[in-house]
Amino acid sequence: MKRSQLIALIFSLILVVILLVLPTKEDGLKGSHDHATSEEHSHDHDHDHDHEHLDLDKEVEEALTIINGGGAPMKGIQKLRDVLAADSNHVGAIRQLGFLSMRTNQFEKAIKRFERLLEINPEESQAYFLLGEAYEGLGDKKNAIKAFESFVSLTKNEEAKKAVETRIKELSNN
Repeated sequence: MKRSQLIALIFSLILVVILLVLPTKEDGLKGSHDHATSEEHSHDHDHDHDHEHLDLDKEVEEALTIINGGGAPMKGIQKLRDVLAADSNHVGAIRQLGFLSMRTNQFEKAIKRFERLLEINPEESQAYFLLGEAYEGLGDKKNAIKAFESFVSLTKNEEAKKAVETRIKELSNN
């Protein structure tokens, strides 16, 4: 592995850790989708809806336990897909499937998933960062830079912003 590739890998890992501890806009909403509610929904319906999302969030957590526990990863992945079958806008399930796609170098799938996150919440800086990572994994520097620039414009984390700005410069120079 070339020195520049090793540096980029280490840099990526550090940024991922930083981003994982950053709060996202839907923190507090857990993995649920955009909660724009209309007045025509009854209180009982909203309560049932919230309960359903708590159940789906629990399914996502169980899926991650299976995947990260060294068990049968496909069983966990199927749980995540089942969550999306119940709620196609479940941010937590989409994000985790995107992470898993990245881990297995399925960058095209990861891109589709992170773009889906941005359709649901176009202000989520973490999704732009992950999208940039996926594009970079494909060798698409132009789109990686574009996604990273969107991340920089949205993030409130100055440390992450500076690190990604440095990364943009490196991609622009290579």
